[in-house]
Amino acid sequence: ELRTSGGGISLAVPKNTGAYLNAHTSGGSVSVDMPVTVQGDIDRSEIQGRIGSGGPRLTLRTSGGSIKVSETGI
Repeated sequence: ELRTSGGGISLAVPKNTGAYLNAHTSGGSVSVDMPVTVQGDIDRSEIQGRIGSGGPRLTLRTSGGSIKVSETGI
């Protein structure tokens, strides 16, 4: 779980990661540069879904910036 109220979140996860993503911002946008199976609604400021085959819950929250999730080549 990552939370901030005064900035953005940038997270790089290893290739072939499995997780349930729940990302929300009230002051920016959410972008995910890897395949996500969306569960529920998706919009500019929120995404919920499964990365890979799922796994631990990955919760990202910010009220003062954007959220970016990307995949590393590892």
